[in-house]
Amino acid sequence: MSPFLLFIHIPKAAGTSLREVVDRQYGPDAVLTYYNQPTTSLLDNLGAMVETGNGKYRALIGHFRYGAHETLKCPWKYVTVLRDPVTRTISSYYQNLDEHPERLTRTDGSIMSLGDALEEMPDFFSNQQALMLTSVPTIHHLSADIVEGCKQSLINDFAVVGVSELFAETLSLMSRSLGWRPYQAGHSNVTGPRPKTPQAVRDRIRELNRWDMDLYRFARQQLEARVAQECESTCNSENLGH
Repeated sequence: MSPFLLFIHIPKAAGTSLREVVDRQYGPDAVLTYYNQPTTSLLDNLGAMVETGNGKYRALIGHFRYGAHETLKCPWKYVTVLRDPVTRTISSYYQNLDEHPERLTRTDGSIMSLGDALEEMPDFFSNQQALMLTSVPTIHHLSADIVEGCKQSLINDFAVVGVSELFAETLSLMSRSLGWRPYQAGHSNVTGPRPKTPQAVRDRIRELNRWDMDLYRFARQQLEARVAQECESTCNSENLGH
């Protein structure tokens, strides 16, 4: 029996592209979505929905956190895609500037620069990927031990952990690991060029996102190792065939 798949869509990390692929592979009617939900009702009742669906539902995708599997009685696996924390934070700032400027507007009506926003609302731009991949209440509960435990979860509970900077390789690995039909996908929801970010601001983003940086490096190393291993196996198989 194929496991029920839980696709954690980390905002600004190629999740929109991944969602398109998932819908194409399974069909929209077989994929539950969790976006902009006013309550946690879907997550709270996920196990019952999947069970009463009699095999109709194959996956859940959306902005939910690790732990959504807890009500499932069937086999399950997670899938997610991480993004370099610096580029993700910069992208998040400009998305909010375009779509939710009120979040970056001071009481006097002035708009925060990215550098100012990092200082005036640091929690908003700190370790959001690590938070989604753990079950701690807030980013302030993250620690070295929690992040090490998260790495073990990425190894044990995730079928694939990709990175958006290697999206083609990520998609290829998902296709092989999940038995998908061949499919080529580009990036969706891509924005145009942004102003150059000063090095000091980039350094500050890294400082605020120490746990995200750690998890991203780990995920990328794991992905590159899996891709290299599979390439080696493929090459060996081809050589044996000659």
